[in-house]
Amino acid sequence: MAPVRYDLAVASWRGSETITIVSGTGKHIAYFPLDFVINGGHPEWAYIISALQQVIDHDIGVDWRLEQPDGSLVSLRERPRGGKFIYRPQGACMC
Repeated sequence: MAPVRYDLAVASWRGSETITIVSGTGKHIAYFPLDFVINGGHPEWAYIISALQQVIDHDIGVDWRLEQPDGSLVSLRERPRGGKFIYRPQGACMC
């Protein structure tokens, strides 16, 4: 049987800015088309974090955080915007 391949959502939302989520080591974790997030009924960072929690194997009792490239915490009250963001365990080395 041939392997099944799926297009990434960003391919279906051409022309949209992208929210790129990477690990603390720079490994790509997820891509979210900004237009999808804004127009999809949950235009908030909580949606992004919820999706990440479903695909990342989290250690019990370890809190994770979504950071801007400068290391500052993403404010969940702000409207999502395109760009690269880092998802890492709280207190993890910013090496």
